[in-house]
This record gives sequence, structure tokens and C-alpha cells, in this order.
Amino acid sequence: MKAILICLTLSAWYSVCYSQTDKTVTFDEKNVTIKKIITIIWQQTEIPVFYSDADIENASPITMKVTKMPIKQLMDSICRNQPFKYDISDNLITLYKAERITNKDSSKKAPEKIPISGKITDQNGMALAGASIMIKGTTQGTTADDYGYFTIKVVDENAELEISFVGYEKQTIKIKEHGYYIECQLYGTPAGFADLTVIANSGYQKIPKERATGSFSIISNESQNKSVNGDINDLLRNKASGLDFQPNATNQSKKVSFNIRGQSTILSSRSPELAKDGFPYDGDIRNINPDDIDYVTVMKDAAASSIWGAISANGVINLSTKRSKRNDPLRTELNINTTIGEKYNAFNDPNYMGASDYLNVEQFLFRNKHYDATLTNTTTRPATTPGVDIFAKRRAGIIDAADSARQIDALSANDIRRDLNKYYFQQSVNQQYSLTVSRGGPKGAISFLAGWKKSNSPLTRNSYERFNIGFNNVFYPIEKLEMQTSFFLTDSKSSNHNGGISSVTMHNRKIYPYARLADDDGNPAVVAREISQRYKDTTKAALDWNYRPLQDLRSANNITRLNDILFNFGAQYYLYKGLRIEGKLQVEKQLTNTRNLQSEDLYFTRDLINKYFNPLATGDKKYGIPRGSIFDEINANLLSIRSRFQINIDTSFGKHTIAAIIGSETGSVTNTEVIKRFYGYSTNKNTNSGNLDYKTPLPIFQNLRPKSTIPNIDDSKTTRDETISYFMNASYSYAGRYIISASSRIDQANFFGSAFNNKNVLLGSVGMAWKISEEDFYSIYWLRDLKLRATYGSGGNANRNVPAILSVDLLPVNALGLGSAAINNPNNPYLGWERSNTLNVAIDFASLNHRVTGAIEYYAKKADNLMEMRQVAPSAGLAGQGMRGFLANGAGMINRGAEVEINAKILNGNFKWTTRLIYNYNTNKITHYSDTFPGATIAKSGGGSSGNITPVVGKPLHYIYSYPWAGLDPNDGDPRGIADNKISKDYTLLNNLPIDKLVAHGPALPTSTGVIANTFTYKKRVTLLFNIAYRLGYYFRAPSLSYYALFNTGHMHKDYAKRWKESGDELTTQVPSMKYVTNTARDAFYTNAAINVHKADNIRLQDIKITYEFNKTEWRHIPATTIRLYFYVNNVALLWKANKLGLDPDFISGYATPRSYTIGIKADFK
Repeated sequence: MKAILICLTLSAWYSVCYSQTDKTVTFDEKNVTIKKIITIIWQQTEIPVFYSDADIENASPITMKVTKMPIKQLMDSICRNQPFKYDISDNLITLYKAERITNKDSSKKAPEKIPISGKITDQNGMALAGASIMIKGTTQGTTADDYGYFTIKVVDENAELEISFVGYEKQTIKIKEHGYYIECQLYGTPAGFADLTVIANSGYQKIPKERATGSFSIISNESQNKSVNGDINDLLRNKASGLDFQPNATNQSKKVSFNIRGQSTILSSRSPELAKDGFPYDGDIRNINPDDIDYVTVMKDAAASSIWGAISANGVINLSTKRSKRNDPLRTELNINTTIGEKYNAFNDPNYMGASDYLNVEQFLFRNKHYDATLTNTTTRPATTPGVDIFAKRRAGIIDAADSARQIDALSANDIRRDLNKYYFQQSVNQQYSLTVSRGGPKGAISFLAGWKKSNSPLTRNSYERFNIGFNNVFYPIEKLEMQTSFFLTDSKSSNHNGGISSVTMHNRKIYPYARLADDDGNPAVVAREISQRYKDTTKAALDWNYRPLQDLRSANNITRLNDILFNFGAQYYLYKGLRIEGKLQVEKQLTNTRNLQSEDLYFTRDLINKYFNPLATGDKKYGIPRGSIFDEINANLLSIRSRFQINIDTSFGKHTIAAIIGSETGSVTNTEVIKRFYGYSTNKNTNSGNLDYKTPLPIFQNLRPKSTIPNIDDSKTTRDETISYFMNASYSYAGRYIISASSRIDQANFFGSAFNNKNVLLGSVGMAWKISEEDFYSIYWLRDLKLRATYGSGGNANRNVPAILSVDLLPVNALGLGSAAINNPNNPYLGWERSNTLNVAIDFASLNHRVTGAIEYYAKKADNLMEMRQVAPSAGLAGQGMRGFLANGAGMINRGAEVEINAKILNGNFKWTTRLIYNYNTNKITHYSDTFPGATIAKSGGGSSGNITPVVGKPLHYIYSYPWAGLDPNDGDPRGIADNKISKDYTLLNNLPIDKLVAHGPALPTSTGVIANTFTYKKRVTLLFNIAYRLGYYFRAPSLSYYALFNTGHMHKDYAKRWKESGDELTTQVPSMKYVTNTARDAFYTNAAINVHKADNIRLQDIKITYEFNKTEWRHIPATTIRLYFYVNNVALLWKANKLGLDPDFISGYATPRSYTIGIKADFK
């Protein structure tokens, strides 16, 4: 199937692109004969022109300047008002004498209208769709089509055309001087401002920004190229106002790692809807090659995004892929780069202690008999660390004091962080190759896109490889009919063998810091795990029971393969000028296969086999779990089918312009997941032990645990989302000065049952714009353009993981062989859509010559009917069935903010300097929430975008509270707080302070974000750009030492070295003294006290890029039109931070994203 599709596409390419009429001609001649033009045509196209001298004897001299004009359009222009016509067939041109028609009453005829055609482009040759062409002194005019072409009829060859487009200097063209085909280039937009001239593509229609009332941000291809983009998140970061990236967010495969204009939901999806070429993209966003994207439209307010309906509450991002246009010349783009990232350094992790300090803690606990119960446990035989084993041997008299000291000193010399740096971390290497080939002909155009990416993760043995291939085609089989097809294939492979430091554990404890992962020869070393080493050394299990993390790392075999096919078909037919019908279909199928082969080399497999080993049985019955590998497989399938039909109206008459769409669309998204586990799997024979009893509890080896059933993870589930929608959007413009818009949409979905109000949601918007600078009374000379915009509309959202019917989780069979279930969500027929209403007010402005352009926007979004977690009443009888709360509609919040974007051309000459300033302000407030929470719960919440959420009415959703702090007790180093206006150490009282007695610090997410982007260019050859990003107005809770966690789970922190030890230390430290207590209240108070909350404001130098350009004009021997060599550095440096702890506030735990270096080459062939 794939081969057939590729062959058909290549055949179409040939038939479209290699017509003889697709050849182009370039010349600049004044008053030359037609014979001279015929010679030029032959020299440049090798198309012969046949004629007789008699046919062209009265030909007028020709004055024309054309650049890469298709031969057919050239002949149309040449033959106008000439005594001959032409015909093209069989790869030749024939000129013949035109028949002259006379009319005795010609003097009484109306003036003949002269058709004038042409193409409008910017200085880079890019088409300016929607450019305005007006006959000077009249109200007659037209606009350029999607490819920049236009046709207009005039009655006087002395007429003049006024050609304009927002962001460019208006030009006046005299028809008599330029002829009947005009190629006009508009100038004036500073470098870096090209995104102001790109048409906003909502996915349903293309809207010139000058005619838009809504809030759009356009990220042009030029803006994208200012960074090196490994994925879609990189492509969008710091490119547009209103986008707030979370630096420490994990890369969720199906979601982008940022919000648009903050957050207006509590428990539902916070991510904007991601669309590709006008349809929601349902697959893994890592499938998308960022080099395939031409430009991006970010829709932020209701008027911009409401056409998308109930999925638009968080904004919409539409990715427009690269595609060639009719009659475009052959163009090839090649981009190759390699990125090397710095290595993680385990010594930068604050959640570690030195080996000596940790051993001191273990000795302290040993003396307080903390380990006695563990050491004497002959039932479960729990493991202890080597340090504790040494202390136990010394107490038992097995070794003397000298031996004990010598062994402890040897352990103190170890540091697991050295081994992590050596065996678990590596420099990341990312290689990207992308190719785009495009060409257009008179009957269509085609674009071929291909890419290959290979990334080695910062974690050893982890990698990602992706191959992309795609085609974008457009055909014009008959007049007025346009057909579009696109096909994208993605094949990727992820190797996930290294689980990082979190995978190296001592069962339910963090690994001790003096562990060695390898011996002196590099062989995997034994590390304490779950079962006592003393017990394992003296018993005979089925298999080696020792835990060697490095062996696990080297033997892991966990691979995910993904195959995604995306097919689009569209057709539009022009019924009449300004009226067309359009239909589209998108089909996406994604297959994901994860295979985790866990051989007997892995501790996990050997441990399970050993636990279910019964030495008293005979033969194979000894093995409750059969020998061999354990093979886990997950197959996830996605099938998405979406269709749309709409009617488009786009017409102008006089000073009036109307643009409208009305249509309907359907969507069906089916996700299927099947999880299987195979025990006793043989890779050689591809066989497994299939007939296992998962219901009967089996004895555990030597009764180390109660009887238990064989772990069974087999599962399958299928979800299907069905939607039907009806939509309308219309705008009216008068004289390009006054604009009004309106939209309406009805969405029907199966998310919340069959009740009409739950299944249906009605959304809409209205908007207006006023170009004040076009008014007669406007007289601010230096502020050339001034436009006021305002919109109001509604959006929706849904938590698709919450069904309206009763849902349960089936639990494993217990020791009695009985199954059970836990209720997830009760039956709730009133579950419904979340709703939001948004007001947006904005001012767009531009100074004289567009030296400074920008926009200022204010928005307010009120969200109601939000999902909230409600507590189950004890009388409901559900708590005993495993249910503590359930989701229901009822919460509300308000989200407000402002955006400022300013683009400035500071210097313009051989040395150019442009600056872009982006400032975003955003805050939100909970207006309603059914439940209230105690102070102890509130004081522990608010830790950033991924922290615990405890909504408090009147405060932002992510807000940090803390307990009031009164310093350390100088007598014993205990932490002290304030209760009833007194210093207190009553931790029960302090941990239960009411909310009005807590310290209210501020938001846990930044209220102000932005970027300062500078670009310096010298003679169009050397370009230097850098971005400074800032995040202000928020707080973070710094992790610190918890003695309870340290004693019982091994959770460490470097603050241990700063702890209070003696009177007077309270003057230099705020870390409490170490006491052997089992009460968690002391630690809970200190952890959530005000002393650990700090300002998170920071400014960082995000990236730097240097580019040197070679062009064909100056370097005639280079094979390409332009070649750009570039060097790029990302995550350069944290320039300033408000906190004094030395912590990066966006990476307070774990590892910050390391600095990376990229070298690359980009070549364009035209």
C-alpha cells in the first residue's frame, strides 16, 4: 500500500511539475522587438516559437521586466494589444495573426476594460495573500489570492494601482509603465517581523491579520529558524506572547509543555488543542518533524479559537506544514545539524549526603535501637545496609573495634554519585536531517518532506530515533476545482533501558550513598535490596538472588516502536467569484508496540522466580513462576477519522468586504490498549508458559511473605470519542476601517451520556475592530497605524477520563482467592461540560516606516462548571468500597492577564539591530469550590505546576501557604512556630493552624514572564541573536531535611551538614537538630514552615545563535542559492535569581536541563 501511494505521488509530481508551460522566463528589456523576446524564450526554455513575418510586422515594441514568470502568463502579457495571438501545444509556441473586428459605431461603445494581472510578494519573494489592490481615486479593487496572484480590470491604461499590505510600505504602480502583467514587491517590514505579514490560519479559514478582530500570534518560518528545534515545544518556546512554558515539565508525548494565557481549569486538561493543517492532531506530538512546519497560528481568545468549539478553552495552536503553490519554481531545502548536550552531574543533586554523614546517621540510629526489629526479623528477612551490618557484627562480637572502624572507613570512601556519573549519565547527542523539495506547475504543485532524527539521551542506553516522510499535493484538474492531498508517515523507535537514579533503590528505601555499582574492574557490584544479604548467603534459592543495578542496566531490553500514518484529502470548488464549497477528510492511524523483555539476568525476574520457588515440590512444580524471561507487551492503537464540509464566502464590493464560513464536521477517535505478560518466555523458541493459574494463591519461598497469586497485569480497554459539530463564522469590513465578526458553534459529544444538555454545548463569539489611523481626524504623524480590537465569546473543556456512569477498578485476588473492586466514580448523570467566557481588548500600533510595531492586550476569562473533587459523605456507604471522593461539576475561577509585544528596528543599514520584547502578565482566582480544607492540607500544597492542588476561594489555584516561623530553640535546636501570637513548639497545634493564621506568600507559578530577543546582522552575512527570558512574581518551597524520611526511607538532603548541633548554631542555621523521634509532626512543621519558602524570580540567557550566510551572488561557485552555517547554544546561563540558596528555582530537585551546543548547515537550492 505504501509503495503504491508513493508511486502514484511521484507520478503526479512528474505530470504536474514537468509540463512545458511550467518553464519560466526572466528578463528586463525596454522597447525591444518581439523577435528579441522570441530569442530570449528559446534561450531560457528551449521552447521553439513559430511565426511568419507578416503576422508580427505591425507588432509594437515591448517593455517588460519579469522574474521567473511562467511561459503561459508571459505569452498572455506579450500578446495583449498586439496584432497577433498565440497557441501552445506539443511543446512549441505558434504565433498567428489576430482577426480585426471593426464597428462603424465604435465611437459610441463603452470604454473597453483592460485586464491587468500580476503577483504580489514581499522582498524575499514570498506571496502576500490578501494584499490589497485598489485603482487609485476609485473604490474599485481586489485582493491577492492565497498565492499572491490577482486580476483586475481597468478602463484606462493611464490608471494607477495602489498596492498595500499591513506591515509594508504602500506602492503606487503606473500601468502604462509596467505593462499588463505586474510583479510587485512590497518592502518596509524589518527583518524579524515577517510574522506580522503571514495570514492567520485558523484551520477553517485564512484571515489577514489586518482584518482580524481576535487575538492571534503568528510564528513565521523565519522566527522558527531563530532556534534549533528538536521538537514542537522547542519550535514554539519564546516565539509568541501568551505562551508560558514550564521548564521542569516532563515531555508528555501527546501534549505540549506549556499553557496559553495561564490556567482556567482545575482538574481537566490544561494543554491547548494542537492541530495540524486544520484538524486536531491526535497522535504523539513527537511524530511531528518541526522542520516540516511552515508557520504556526496561535489562537488565544474566544473570537480566534471559538470556531474550534468545546476543545478551545485553553487556546488552539494550528501547525501549517510546508507546501508549494501553483507555478512555483523548483526549490530544495536541506538542513543538517548535530547537538551535543552537557552531561548530568550527580553531585549537583541536593537530595544527597556524603557517605560519612550518612554512616553517622546510621550509627546514631543503631545506638537508638532503630534497626533491632529489622535485624531480628526471621519472617520477612528484610535487608539492611552494609553499614548497619558492620555495626551489628561489632555489637555481636564477630569483629573487633579496629575491624569495624577499618570497614566503616572503607565505606566512607565510596560515593555512588561517582558511579552514577560514570555508568548512568552521558553526553546527549542529537542528529537531525531534513529535506524539503517543492515545485509547482500550471496544473498543481507538490512538496516532498523528509526527516531523520537520532537522539542519545543524557541517560546511557536510552535513545530515540524517528524517520518522517510526507507529501503535500495540490491539483487543479478542471477550472474552478482545487484538490489537495497529503500523506505523512512516521516510524520511530525508543529505547528505554535506563530508568535513572530512581530505578536504583533499596526496595522501599532510597539507595545509600556509599553503595558501589561496580568493582575496581568495572564488574557489576552487589547492592542491598529487599532480602537480607545474610539470609541470601545461607539459603539456596532457585536462582542467584543478588541485586546488581549495573547488571540490570546492561541487560535491560525495553523498546517502544511507533508507526503513524496521517492522510488528508480536501477539495474545493469555486461556484462563483467569492463563493466556494469545501470538503476535507483526515484519517490517522497510530500503532504503538512496547516490548519489555526481562531476562533472568534482571533482578526483577530472578526475584519473582525465587519468591514462588517451592523446594519441596518435584520437577517443574517447584517453579510457581516458570524459569525463563518475563515478557511484557503493550499494544496501543489509535484510529482517528475526522471530516468537514463548509461553504466559504469571501467577496468585496465597493468599500465592503464580507468573509464567512458555515459548515459541519464529525470526529471519531478510538483508542485501544492491550497489555499482556508472558512468563517463562524463550527468545530463541518464541514460546512461553501460557497455562498459569492466576487465581489460586501460592506459597512464597520459606514463608517470607503470605501466600499470593501470580502477578497478572493482563488488561485491555477501548475508548471512543464521537463528536458532531455545526459552525458558523462571519466578518464584515467597511473600507478596511471598521470590522465586526461573529461566530457560533454547536458541539455534540458522547463524553457525558445521552442527556441533551450534557451532550450538547452551544458556543459563540462577537468581535469588532476599528482602524483609528484611517479616520480623517487622526493626526498623529509618528504613529502611522493604530487599531482597536475587542472580542467576547465562550469556550468549553472536558475531563474525558471521568465517565458519567459508575466506574470501578478490579483489584487482584486476595490470599483467600477472592476478588474485589474499588469504586472510581459513582453514577453521575449531571456530569457535563466546563464553560468559560472570555473578554479580550487590544490595541495594535505601528510607527512611521514601521520602525516600531506592536500590540497591547488585556483579557479576562471567567470559567464555571469546572470539575472539582468532592468528598464522599460517610452516610453514602461508599468509603468502605475504596472510594474517598468523586469528580463533579461545580467549581469556578477567573483568569486575568495582559500581554505586550513590541518589535523595534533600532538600526538599519549595513549593520542592523532589531529587538522583540514580550511581556505576559497572568493571574487567576478561585471563585467557587464546594469543599473547604484544613490549614494542614493547605500548608502542604501549591508546589508549582505539578504540585498538590488545594483550591482556596479568593486565591490563585497554585498558591503557597506556610506555617509562621520563629526560628530554632537555642537550647535544643527544635523548630519553633507561632500560635496564638506566641512562640510555640506544640507541633500538633502548629500543624493545625487555621488558614487565616498561615503565612500567605504568593503564587507558585510566575505572574510575569517574557523574553527580550535581539538580532544583529552585518551586511546580510553575519547574524547574531540571543534571547533573555525572565519569570517573575512567584514563590517556591525549597526541599529540605526531614529526619523521619531520612530515618525510615533513606531520603537524604545536603542540609544535614547545616543542622543545629550546639547552642549558638541557631544564629547561623535554620536546620533543626537531629533527634531520635518517631513523631512526624516536628518534621511536617519544619518542612512546611515559612523559612523554606523563597522568591523564585529569575532571569536566564536562554540561547545564542550565530549564522554566516554564503549566497550565489557573491560566491558564484557554491552549489546552492544560499548556504547558512550556524552555531547555537541553548540553556546558556542563569543570569540572576532572587533566592540566596544557590538553587535554580525551576529545578529545585533533581537535574536542570543541561547546556547544549549545536552546529549545523542549511542550504537552499532554487
